[in-house]
Amino acid sequence: MIQDGGMFVFEDGFTATTGQEFVDKIELEYQESLEKEQEWGWKTDYAFSVYPKGSEDPKALNQEGQWVNAQFTGTDGTYIEWYQMVDGKLKMWYQTKGNFVIPE
Repeated sequence: MIQDGGMFVFEDGFTATTGQEFVDKIELEYQESLEKEQEWGWKTDYAFSVYPKGSEDPKALNQEGQWVNAQFTGTDGTYIEWYQMVDGKLKMWYQTKGNFVIPE
């Protein structure tokens, strides 16, 4: 489900280009949370998808497929992510993090 040769940018600046690098990074973060005895998991605040259309620039790489935008709240902050899905595979992914937690 993850396209090799894609671009997957984590909030800490790490960039993966293969599915294995992407999975390995998430596994590393999970193992670190276990070592620190931190809660693992996020609350989904929202998610929606869009189909971009309209650029006449042939270099615009974001015009194919579907984009999903989602926001999650964890114990360490709020994450906003953009996912580009093309032919059922993750092609691009960007993650940002705010060091604040939305009150419940």
